[in-house]
Amino acid sequence: MLGAALAIGCDRESDAPRDGALSASAAAESDSSGRVVMRGLTPEELARHADIRERSEAVDRRFPRGAFPQHVPRTKGVRMLPTGEIVLNDGRTIRFDGVSCSEQGYEYLSRLFLDPSSSLVVVTTSSPVEGITPAEVWIVEDREDGGISYSFPVDAGISSGWCDPKPSSTSPHNDRFAALAAAFDAERKAYARSAP
Repeated sequence: MLGAALAIGCDRESDAPRDGALSASAAAESDSSGRVVMRGLTPEELARHADIRERSEAVDRRFPRGAFPQHVPRTKGVRMLPTGEIVLNDGRTIRFDGVSCSEQGYEYLSRLFLDPSSSLVVVTTSSPVEGITPAEVWIVEDREDGGISYSFPVDAGISSGWCDPKPSSTSPHNDRFAALAAAFDAERKAYARSAP
């Protein structure tokens, strides 16, 4: 379920020029021994990918993604608490502003936010309350060509159903998060039916 959900809303942006064209040529899945193997996409998978992209772009047109904060220093996530807060290597504890996730959702997101190969860019949206600071969090990875790739996985959390919009007075994405939840209602319901 993690791989399928990541295709819904966790688009990686790049600092490299792009033409905006939809591209997908392979899928990864596990074989009987648990190894990850690549295979070509079926026409149905290509159509599903195109549908997901169209819905995501419709939300982007109404409520654009937040601009990646290029000049904010990177940090690392050290651990994620069961209630979803991330402890950073600089000692701060942050929580995602504008969303609330299931326990399983936080576990899925922790795989992304705590990946040793990734850095985080954290923009606080308010002052700390009881030692926890609301924030927006991007994942940043260095590319071999010297550029960077970045993503805002909370979008995927909402699109997949791992997380729900939780409007706050400090989140700049309340409308976007609500629109993502509406656009991906079928996927969210499917996840709710299958969730432990």
